[in-house]
Amino acid sequence: MELYLRTGRALEEDLYVDPEAPAVRAIAILREIADVAAVVSYERTEFVKAGGVVPPQSAFEWLIRVENLKDWAAELGCRLPLTGGAELPDEVWPRTEPADGQINTADFLETWTQVSGTYGSWLARFTDDARFGEHFASMIADGSPSVEQFREGAAGILWTVRALMPWARQNLPADAEPVAVVALLISQNLFVLGWHTSAELLPSPAYLTEMLRDSGALDWLRDQGEDEPNWLT
Repeated sequence: MELYLRTGRALEEDLYVDPEAPAVRAIAILREIADVAAVVSYERTEFVKAGGVVPPQSAFEWLIRVENLKDWAAELGCRLPLTGGAELPDEVWPRTEPADGQINTADFLETWTQVSGTYGSWLARFTDDARFGEHFASMIADGSPSVEQFREGAAGILWTVRALMPWARQNLPADAEPVAVVALLISQNLFVLGWHTSAELLPSPAYLTEMLRDSGALDWLRDQGEDEPNWLT
């Protein structure tokens, strides 16, 4: 949770930061580590049902190497003791496969619609009812079973989106890739919401809106027949 909160604040500091900047790539790796912790916290998630393959240390070390982050970190006084080999392990995140064994754009858009809609409905609850935040916070404090169900559901959403990322990177056009990134950030925010209602959801809806608009991804969604998310600012 601390990784989500601290890296979210770091991203929010600059809406127009270079997505290929070393700091941004490092943040992506940290949030992926947080994703592992989140999804394996719930034994009933699809991640565990699929075999529960946790990305090994060597996978993250490979990411550090391929992103050229070791030298960048050393320049900032942080020496990373990488011990693994230079090859990416055969299996990192298991992929989500539909019944016919083929992922396509329609599958991706269906997941986007569900994730974006869930995010919008929860934001609306907090916006439309000033007392809802206090009520939900008290449910968290009391250990309400419904809150635990929400957390489990959020972990399942996070797993679904994370498992689709390899397909998205390989098959979406460049201007549409931010849709996948936003879906991942949204799913991470939903998981944070189940634990910290007092914490500002970062990256914020404004940040996510800028990412979709400035990249042209929002135009791509319109071309696919998708409605604008109701949380756009």
